[in-house]
Amino acid sequence: MPNTVSYPANYRIQFSVVGSGGNGTVTLDDIVTTNTTVLPVTLVSFSGQPDPEGNMLLNWKTSSEASNRAFVVERSHDLQQWHMLGEIPGAGTSGQSHTYQFIDTQPLRTGYYRLKQIDDNGMFTYSKPIVLISRTKTDPLSISYKANQREVAFQQNPDDIAFPVAVQFYSLSGHLLSTDLVAQPASLFTIAAPSARNPLVIVRVVDAVQQVLVTKRILLTD
Repeated sequence: MPNTVSYPANYRIQFSVVGSGGNGTVTLDDIVTTNTTVLPVTLVSFSGQPDPEGNMLLNWKTSSEASNRAFVVERSHDLQQWHMLGEIPGAGTSGQSHTYQFIDTQPLRTGYYRLKQIDDNGMFTYSKPIVLISRTKTDPLSISYKANQREVAFQQNPDDIAFPVAVQFYSLSGHLLSTDLVAQPASLFTIAAPSARNPLVIVRVVDAVQQVLVTKRILLTD
């Protein structure tokens, strides 16, 4: 007759033979073990979109939860350093689907988001990060030309931009004059102005996810 045993993920089955009769052979047949361990949370989706007021709306959905204490929303500008934005209580243990929402009222121009799911016992797992672009009413950086040094200065909040950024200079006809890469986040950096037959050029700044941050015409006067 088959024997079915259900245990947690780590277990040991021990058999003892009592008595000295027989030929010393024990036969075990049709033993089935079932691992009943389930994932704490089944995450169906995780997405976000900006609203007209400039906030970032994050939404996620689960199909089932087991001992889920909470979700912590984290954000990063470079996928390296993560900061906690807030915490949303979980549904505990449930076989039903649940939807969640979190509002980032001060989003970065380009921000990476992930969920930290925490169990009742304190253990946690991370979701895959997503990247979202916010809507801004003004340019994320300002550009000025220093004629005495023939340099173009860029000023911005480094937390609002995904570095490295590429600074590209074009002629009015669309010819690429030069490209400079700024790898490290900085609130102020300068780029040497390129040589151009026509002093009126176009400068374009592109971030790490190929988002054009600003396009502007500047006059390279001496």
